[in-house]
Amino acid sequence: MSRYLSSVNWDEFFSVNFTADAIWDGFCDILNNAVEQFIPVKCTVKNNTRKQIKHYPCSIKKALARKKCLQRQMRTAPHCIETKTAYKAAAAKYKILVRNYEIKKERRVITAYNNGSFYNFINRRLSCKSGI
Repeated sequence: MSRYLSSVNWDEFFSVNFTADAIWDGFCDILNNAVEQFIPVKCTVKNNTRKQIKHYPCSIKKALARKKCLQRQMRTAPHCIETKTAYKAAAAKYKILVRNYEIKKERRVITAYNNGSFYNFINRRLSCKSGI
C-alpha cells in the first residue's frame, strides 16, 4: 500500500485540484482505492435474532424448533412445495401457540386483581421507560 501511495504523482494531483473540497475528494478517492486493493475484506453476518429472551413452555419451544428446521430445509431446496407447505403450517402453528400463551398471561394478570402486578406488566411492555 505504501508503494502504491508513493507512486501517486502528488505534484500533478495538486496542480489539477484547486479547491480544498476537490483536494479532499481526490485524496479520499486515492485512499479508498488503496484500501480496496490492498486490505482484505472478511464478510460477517450479524446475528440479531436474540434481542429479548422469552421463556416459553416446552410445546412452544418445540414448535419453534420445527419451524426453524423447515426453514433451513427451504433454504437448501427452495422449489420443494411439500417443504413450503409444511413450513407455512409450522409457522402458523407457532404463531397461534405464542399468541394463546400471551393471552393466557394477560388474563392471569387481569384476574389476579393485583395493581402491583398489573403495573409491572404494563411497564415491561413500554418502549420508552423515561416517561413522556
